[in-house]
Amino acid sequence: MKKRKTKFMSLLIILISLFVNVNSITAVAVTSGVDANGFTWQSDDGVNYSITGYNGSDTNITIPSSIDGHTVTSIANNAFNGNNTTKYQTLTSVTIPDTVTSIGGFAFYYCSSLVSISIPNSVTSIGDSAFAYCMSLPNITLPTNLSSIGNSTFQDCKAFSSITIPSSVTSIGTYAFFECISLTNITIPSGVTYIGEGAFKDCKALTSAVMPDTVTSIGNYLFYNCQLLSNVKLSNNLTDTGSFIFYNCFSLTGVTLPSNLTNIGNSAFENCTALANIVIPEGVTRIGYRAFIMCKVLSNVTIPNTVKIIDFNAFAHCYAFTNIIIPDSVTSIGDYAFYYCTSLTEITIPQSVTNIGFLTFDSCNPAFIMKGFGGSYAQVYAGSNSIAFEELLAVKYTATFNSEGGSTVGSVQVDNNALISEPISPIKAGYIFGGWYKDISFNTLWDFTNDRVTDNVTLFAKWIDRVVTNITMNTSPTKTSYIQGQSLDVTGAKIVAAYNDGTNETVNVTPEMVSGYNANQAGIQTITVNYNGKVATFTVDVIAKVLTNITMNTSPTKTSYIQGQSLDVTGAKIVAAYNDGTNETVNVTSGMVSGYNANQVGTQIVTVNYNGKVATFTVNVIAKALTNITMNTPPTKTSYIQGQGLDVTGAKIVAAYNDGTNETVNVTPEMVSGYNANQAGTQTITVNYNGKITTFTVDVIAKALTNITMNTPPTKTSYIQGQSLDLTGAKIIAAYNDGTNETVNVTPEMVSGYNANQAGTQTITVNYNGKVATFTVNVVAKALTNVTMNTPPTKTSYIQGQSLDVTGAKIVATYNDGTTEIVNVTSEMVSGYNANQAGTQTITVNYNGKVATFTVNVIATYTVMFNSNGGTTVANKVVPYNDLVSAPANPTRVGYTFLAWYKESTFVTRWDFTIDKVTKDTTLYAKWAQNPVAPITITKSKPSATSAKINWNKVTGVSGYEVWRASSNASAYTYIATLTETSYTDTALTEGKTYYYRIRSYKIVDGIKVYSGYTNKIVFVKIQ
Repeated sequence: MKKRKTKFMSLLIILISLFVNVNSITAVAVTSGVDANGFTWQSDDGVNYSITGYNGSDTNITIPSSIDGHTVTSIANNAFNGNNTTKYQTLTSVTIPDTVTSIGGFAFYYCSSLVSISIPNSVTSIGDSAFAYCMSLPNITLPTNLSSIGNSTFQDCKAFSSITIPSSVTSIGTYAFFECISLTNITIPSGVTYIGEGAFKDCKALTSAVMPDTVTSIGNYLFYNCQLLSNVKLSNNLTDTGSFIFYNCFSLTGVTLPSNLTNIGNSAFENCTALANIVIPEGVTRIGYRAFIMCKVLSNVTIPNTVKIIDFNAFAHCYAFTNIIIPDSVTSIGDYAFYYCTSLTEITIPQSVTNIGFLTFDSCNPAFIMKGFGGSYAQVYAGSNSIAFEELLAVKYTATFNSEGGSTVGSVQVDNNALISEPISPIKAGYIFGGWYKDISFNTLWDFTNDRVTDNVTLFAKWIDRVVTNITMNTSPTKTSYIQGQSLDVTGAKIVAAYNDGTNETVNVTPEMVSGYNANQAGIQTITVNYNGKVATFTVDVIAKVLTNITMNTSPTKTSYIQGQSLDVTGAKIVAAYNDGTNETVNVTSGMVSGYNANQVGTQIVTVNYNGKVATFTVNVIAKALTNITMNTPPTKTSYIQGQGLDVTGAKIVAAYNDGTNETVNVTPEMVSGYNANQAGTQTITVNYNGKITTFTVDVIAKALTNITMNTPPTKTSYIQGQSLDLTGAKIIAAYNDGTNETVNVTPEMVSGYNANQAGTQTITVNYNGKVATFTVNVVAKALTNVTMNTPPTKTSYIQGQSLDVTGAKIVATYNDGTTEIVNVTSEMVSGYNANQAGTQTITVNYNGKVATFTVNVIATYTVMFNSNGGTTVANKVVPYNDLVSAPANPTRVGYTFLAWYKESTFVTRWDFTIDKVTKDTTLYAKWAQNPVAPITITKSKPSATSAKINWNKVTGVSGYEVWRASSNASAYTYIATLTETSYTDTALTEGKTYYYRIRSYKIVDGIKVYSGYTNKIVFVKIQ
């Protein structure tokens, strides 16, 4: 009802405000349009523009900072909503200007192809769902001044892998990062106080999250289904986890819960199958339904002595539980709370529990036993549900009362989990008893109606100083009316002092207790009484003192003045008479007088005005007159050159008057005489001011040349050795002591210092009437200016590798004096030749720093490289262009037979060493055939008198077999037959001799017979 009333009052105030200001409202029409690039816009105030869409076809767009001179300050709601306009689904990049301060809701919703967006730091607001379903956007840099992240702002940004939230953000809205399935970690900056429901729900790749202690409130489903989340830090200032915070977080092994937590929400850790341990902090009062269900590896937890309710299914399917102790604070255990805890063998339940739900301990370990106190609800429940029960001995505890200096309060014996009867309050002089506390720091008050004893306990008496809480006037002073100037009299004034223990005290008011009285201030005055920091007031009336008239007591000491002098009232006094019959002698001040005119000669009557009353006295003013003048400062300039006029700037005189005053006067040309500009020497100048004179001196100096400087050097300043100096164009400036200048042409008679035979820079001296100046000229030595080829070398054609031969080469050397010289070229003069580089080469001839060139032709050679493809190394060969290359020795390779060299690595064309010529660097490739396998077994049949038959196993993939025979084990073997069968009969043998046989297989590859090795086994046959 109160909220509804508040909202009504707020609406009423707004309506009244609108009504009152209706005359000052100026209607501004909403305008809209399209700019030259296709951006649609709207303006609500005619000044700032908001982008509402885009009619163009570009997929990479830059939003303008201004349109027609109007600043673009925002991007409107739904401006580029790809769900409303499908073409926005093809946008790939967007650049936003730094004039924009806000991005509206759904502004880039479903821009599913967007991969890049630039948001400037000027943006402070981003609306709800602004970038939702931007499924291709890999990352985004948020502006540093952003204040909040709205609801669903980045929902389904499936390509996000990481994001930095700026420190300016204070809240993160609901479902802000919902289904950002590629996001791997998140750090929430200090300053964020609120995170909305489902903000990181279904972020299935999220592995870590850090929440600062500034966060005080979070919504449900915060990390719901974050299946890879393994490392998380929660704010220590959370009091509620919210429901489903870690639901289906399969990788979470542990988390530190905040010390201020009071509630573990419903399904908070449901299905956290890897959660191995958790510490529930003191202060938690409720463990919500299904809070830890299916935490299959969670070992025994300690439930703190602040928990009151364990809700249904709270610890169901916690297979690793073996022993649980329920604290004395718990009153209710919900249905199925420990259902299917298959390893749970023991639980201890206190007397405080008065409700246990349906099937709470069903399907626990067959050896499960419940422990409790006789006659408790737990014993009754165990008997009703066929659960083994072990009775615990009753426990008594001592409650001790520490009165902290007050009267003694005896200790009491209390049953476990029982209430304490509140004892009689102790007494302590000067203090008020403030209650019994659980700690000596008096942080937590013992609640005798709810707090139960679970251990020996000491309670501490808190004492509060007895202090005055307020005072009131009991009686005002006897005297409450005064004349200005009289002192305050508090006789008869009393106050009533009220104390924080409910008692009162009457206190006499003393002068030290009062303030606020001003004896000189007429009127009603409020007087403050302060007693122990508390105040009360009473009033008094101060009546004003009134002046009735004034008379002169004494005139001023000085009554005679010279014109211009100020009035001096020293010594003047008046007698002031008041309405109370009192008189007062008052010194006259300059502010009290009027009627005096310092410039008027004669007797003057001066009026004294004191608080509206007047009296008079007379003075005499005598005329002011000049008595003499003296020089104060001579002119700034006192030295002149003949012909210069006198300058009196800076000259001042002091004029003395008969009133003793002085005046400084600037001297003007009209006031001076006696100066002769053409007369050299010291001159005395007279100053005349109003008939009075004074003098100063000046010095006139004769005109003379002081120095000369070069005006222009000669036109020609560069010479070749032997040339004469030419002064044409040379001028000097002659400066005189009167500040005048003269330009003079330089003549040969005026110069000295030139040497036509000396190369280099020379300083030439000009002498004019004894004053000198200088200029420089440069005498250039004879030098080579260029070279050209006269004849090239006799030999200009080479084969790669041959050295250059410059025989027959000559150059023409030309000098700066026009002469020439023919010079033979030497090998030291040439460069640029490369014996290994085929083609036409330009050779440079350098002679004393000047160059000429000629050309030669180098015929190429090429390298033939042999790639043995795993065989032994074959050396490269260098061959001139279009020559044959000789065949190298065949390489070898274990288990293979060399076939031929090929032009390609794919073995298409054989290289014919008899006809193929080398025209470029060439690589030849060795082709190999893998040797066939030799027969493994070889046997013999019974021999006859003249023949023997041998047999061997068939080898797959061969073309045939060769039979070799020896007459002894040590003699050489001789080839005797080639056949395709796997047996051979050897005839025409000699009786009595022994024959040895071995076999090898072969195959035909590219027309070449490729052999295996011989059989490892040798068979011998003795002919009998």
